[in-house]
Amino acid sequence: MFRVFALMIVTLVVGAAVAVCPAADAPQKAAPGGAPVVRIGAAMIPAVPGYYSLRQKDVQEELELLDEQIKKLEAIGKEYQESIGASYQQNWAEIRKLPAEEQRKKYAEISKKRADQMKAVGKKIEAVLLPHQIDLLKQINLRTRGGAMLRNPRTLEKLGLDEKQQEKLRKIREKNQQETQKLYQQIQKLQKELSAQSLEVLTPKQRKQLQDLSTQPYQGVYTQPLKRGGQ
Repeated sequence: MFRVFALMIVTLVVGAAVAVCPAADAPQKAAPGGAPVVRIGAAMIPAVPGYYSLRQKDVQEELELLDEQIKKLEAIGKEYQESIGASYQQNWAEIRKLPAEEQRKKYAEISKKRADQMKAVGKKIEAVLLPHQIDLLKQINLRTRGGAMLRNPRTLEKLGLDEKQQEKLRKIREKNQQETQKLYQQIQKLQKELSAQSLEVLTPKQRKQLQDLSTQPYQGVYTQPLKRGGQ
């Protein structure tokens, strides 16, 4: 149940990460003093382990990515996603026709191929970044993912943490869970207040209509969420 609470908190408070997306033919703008302006949008920077954070607006700003770098990363991402999508569909259609043992072998081959592809993409990404940006990105990854990785027993074993260190980590996690629960309760309270304020806008007749509608199955069309950055 707590994991569900935490997921809801992340969804409500943090939201989806906003990426950078330069227009394909737009000229690079400059801020006062000549610094390039990073445009915000729905970029296709590769979702590859070790480089996920490049899709986040705050990370892009911290790395001071230039428009030219964004364009190159976006092109790498598009090529990577297209190759993965096409091969996945083809492989799945073929594999599910095979006996169970052959399926396992094929999946192992695909996993290795995926790993090799991700390594190749990683090299392309690092060829776009400057040396100091690569070092900074590693620091950002450690800062953002290190805590979560320390919840994995295999990671603790590889790092050789002693019992005293592990006990400290347990206490930190317990405190974090308590704080997260408090935050979830605050979010619930805010949601109730928002709902009450919204209902006050309606007339009594409209509120009755809304009440009736709330008990009916949804019959509309699910639409795509609005894109950010005017895209």
